[in-house]
Amino acid sequence: GPGPLGIYGVLFAREAGAKTIIVVGGTPERLALCREAGATHVINRCQTQEAERLDLIREITGGQGVDVVYEMAGTPEAVREGVGYLAPGGTYVSAGIAVDTGEIPVNWFRDVVRKNARIQGVWVGDGKNTWQALEVYRRHKPLLDKMISHRLPLTETHKALQMMERKEVIKALLIP
Repeated sequence: GPGPLGIYGVLFAREAGAKTIIVVGGTPERLALCREAGATHVINRCQTQEAERLDLIREITGGQGVDVVYEMAGTPEAVREGVGYLAPGGTYVSAGIAVDTGEIPVNWFRDVVRKNARIQGVWVGDGKNTWQALEVYRRHKPLLDKMISHRLPLTETHKALQMMERKEVIKALLIP
């Protein structure tokens, strides 16, 4: 997902030396920011069908699939679809699911077992992760400041949350 977690994920991947970084999402402004952060490919899920996205990813990766998938969208659909992007021996990391979204159907044999995939959940980081995020922010402040697309008074918290839910903003800054 091309939200704040996804944008940070692109920066972390780029700094770790990833040669190919693919972001799948549906908001053009967020995808553009991911491209600016270093994504080599962006796929707009609103302009493609699931099978098309899988074909594009296979084309980009020479038919192999993705070595590491970072789910940062927080939706069951992203989880189900993302597991299918994995290359044999790949790793799937889920950091976007922050609340109970219920059951998510996955073809466990085809998408995990047969691929010898590794699955990693991420719930809460520690101080080291916070330090890493702050250091990335320090190095990329002008880019990451673009995530704050709206500044609203604290009294409009409800409005800010609604705007974020509708993806009208990437992040809203609440000002006392």
